[in-house]
Amino acid sequence: MKPSEPMERQVTPSFWSELVDELLFLEVKTARWILSAADPTNIEMRRLQSCFELTDTIRQARETADHEQLQCVGCGYEYFARGIITVQPCHHCGGEFFSVSTTH
Repeated sequence: MKPSEPMERQVTPSFWSELVDELLFLEVKTARWILSAADPTNIEMRRLQSCFELTDTIRQARETADHEQLQCVGCGYEYFARGIITVQPCHHCGGEFFSVSTTH
């Protein structure tokens, strides 16, 4: 083949756009197939487990605390929960989330 001769077969831009469209379609179809195969019970159990792990470090107003040092996430106000109490909103800012540290 001489350098001055044109290539016999040229790839047209429409070919690439059709290829991209086809790949995107297959990607979406595969994702839907995989998600339909996922066990919703397992997914919900993992989500619930992460919520339980979060409750070890965070308390929300109207939850129960037992001998814990609570610090408002919003303003930093701290108080100690003596005995078993129901956590009330922050007295300073009205915040409802408190970080927990257990005293020994």
